[in-house]
Order: sequence, then structure tokens, then C-alpha cells
Amino acid sequence: CWSQLRDAYLAWWRQTRAQGVVFVAGEVDHEVTLARQQGTVTLQGRIDRIDRIGGLAGQGALRLIDYKTEARDRTRARVREPFEDTQMAFYAALLAGEAEPEVADQAMNTADISPVQGGYLQLSEREGAQWIEQPRLQAARDALRAAVVRELDAIAAGAALPALGSGEACTWCSARGLCRKEHWS
Repeated sequence: CWSQLRDAYLAWWRQTRAQGVVFVAGEVDHEVTLARQQGTVTLQGRIDRIDRIGGLAGQGALRLIDYKTEARDRTRARVREPFEDTQMAFYAALLAGEAEPEVADQAMNTADISPVQGGYLQLSEREGAQWIEQPRLQAARDALRAAVVRELDAIAAGAALPALGSGEACTWCSARGLCRKEHWS
């Protein structure tokens, strides 16, 4: 029921504000450009919510939030393997700032990136709201950024695009059919 989810969210938000966390933005489009061996690639996406921890505007670490109403165990499973949780890593990559273009050294795509926290605000009618953090978000973010560049460089050099399997996220992904085995014949 909507009123139970609303009440769970409001109770969580009151507690979060009491800890000095402030709302920064919600449902905002972001993009970041990564350097490749030849050219750049731009990642684009929309982040559900961004808060700032322990500070007013311009101070404190950023925290990325994605809302989930799925089963709590499923949300917890998302963060167990940080390098499989591409959603939060991708969001963190979007806020990482631009890499310097025309740099062949892939380390430039992860240098001087501000720390960021992130996770899922799991909302349940029965269990209320629970913050489920991705504890290794920065490592997952850096690995994702490096992998995107590495794979695109390999494809540009003639390597075949690997099929990644079938996934429920395909329902929502705008690239459906480009990376999933179910569409390959």
C-alpha cells in the first residue's frame, strides 16, 4: 500500500536528516566522458537521488541512492558481489567527473575521482525502510570505468562483442538486444 511505503520513507528520512544528511538532487540526468585509445566514450544515465553526508552544499561526501521495492533479500544480494552490481557502480561513474581526453593510459580514467557512497533504499510495506549500502562502491566504479574503456577499445580493434547472458534488467535497458544472448542467432 502506498501509504505504508510513504510512512516508511518519511521515518527513514527524518532519521537520516537528524544525522546531518541533506538532499542534493533527485531524478537528474548525468554524464561523464571517458578517454579511450582513440577518442572518448560518454556514459549517460539518471540517478534516483543524491544526498550529501555531513555537510552543507559543496561540503561532505556524496551518497547515491536508488529506491527498491523488491524483496529485501534480493536487494541485499545486489551488494554481496560489488563487481556484479553494475547499476550502483555505473551511477558512481557518472558522478566521477570527466577524464582527460586523448590519454592512452587507462589509469587516467580513475585518477582524481572524489569518494562517493551509494546503495539502495529498500522500501517494504511490512518491514519499513532500510538503507543497504554498496560497501565497495569506489572499487566497483573504477573497475566498471576501466572495463567500459577496455571493451570498447577491444571492439574498435576488431574483437567480437561478447554475449553477457540473459537478465531481468533487459526489460528496462534501452540497449536491449545488443548485449544479451537471447537475441543472438
